[in-house]
Amino acid sequence: MFRSLVCVQSPRDAKTSDMWWFVLTFIGGLAVGRRNWLPTALLRRTHWLVSSCLAVLVFVLGYDLGSNRHLVAALPVLGYRACIIAVLSMAGSVLFGMLTARWLWQDSADTHQVQSVDPVANLEADPPVTPRVTAAILRLPGLIIGMLIIGALLGFRTDGSIRIPNGWQNAVFALMLLGIGLEIGTDPRFWTHIQKASWRMFIFPVNAVFGSLLGGLLATVLVHGRLLDNLAAAAGLGWYSLAAVLVNQLSGPESGTIAFLSNVIREVLGFLAIPLLNRWMWTPGAIALGAATTMDTTLPLFRRAGASTAGVVYAFVNGVLVSALVPLLIPLVLKL
Repeated sequence: MFRSLVCVQSPRDAKTSDMWWFVLTFIGGLAVGRRNWLPTALLRRTHWLVSSCLAVLVFVLGYDLGSNRHLVAALPVLGYRACIIAVLSMAGSVLFGMLTARWLWQDSADTHQVQSVDPVANLEADPPVTPRVTAAILRLPGLIIGMLIIGALLGFRTDGSIRIPNGWQNAVFALMLLGIGLEIGTDPRFWTHIQKASWRMFIFPVNAVFGSLLGGLLATVLVHGRLLDNLAAAAGLGWYSLAAVLVNQLSGPESGTIAFLSNVIREVLGFLAIPLLNRWMWTPGAIALGAATTMDTTLPLFRRAGASTAGVVYAFVNGVLVSALVPLLIPLVLKL
C-alpha cells in the first residue's frame, strides 16, 4: 500500500510499511466498531466480509504453495517442524499457566468475586457460543481446508504462471483485518470484560503468549528454520487461518505454511489435552494452552470437562483478549 508513496524502497522497508498499515487497519476497525460509526445492519454482516477475504487469502496461500515444487517436496519436513513448534508452544503455555496457578486460582472467594462482577458469569442466561456461532465455527475449517487444496492444485497444475499482484493481496488482507477489528470492537462483551473483569483475567493471555513464544524459541534449537518465522508461527496461538495468511503476507509461503500447520496441530491437540488438564484440576494450564481457541472452538470443552463457572469465564475472556493480540503480535515478531 505504501509502496506508491515512496520512490525507492527496499523489500524490508516495503514489508515494514505493509505491516504498520495492517496494524493500523485492525486498530481502526476496533475504534469504528467501538463507536458504532457504521450502520448496524452493515456491522452485523462483517463476518461475511471476513470469511470471504479469508477464503481468498487462503486460496492464494495454497496457490503459492502448490506452484513452488520445492515447498511441495519439503512438506514432510515442514510438517515435522510445524509439529515441533506446536507441541513446544503448547507445553510452554501450560508451563506458564501452571507456574502462576496458585496466584491466579487462590480460593473460592475469587470465584465468587468473578461471578459478581462479570456479566458472562451466568452462562445459561448469556451463553458465549450460540448454535448459529457453533455452526459457523464448524463450517469455517472446511472452507479453509477446501480453499487451500483448490489453490494448491491450481498452483501445481499451472506452475505459478498466473501472477497475483501483491498490492491486490495487501488490499484484501487489510479489508479482512478491518472486518476482524469491527467484529471485536462491536462485541460489547469485549469492552465489558476489559472494564469490569478481575485483574487476574489479564494474566491468562500473558501466560499463553509468553509460553507460546518460549516454545517457538526452543523449537529453533531442535529444527532448522529462521528464528523469527518459528516465533511468528508460535504467535498464531491457535488461530491458524489468520496466522497462515498474515505470515504468508509478511514472510512468504514457506513460513505461512508452517504457521498454518503448527496452529492447526495446536488446535487439534488442544481438543485432546484440555479435557485431561481440566480433569487433573489444571484449568489455568488448559486456558493458556487453548489460547485464542478458548473463545469459540474449545470453550465447550471447559463447560463439559468439569471446569468451574469461573474457569469457563476465564477461558472465554482469555480467548477474546488473545484473539485481539494475534493480529498485532505476529507483525511485531516479524519486525524484530
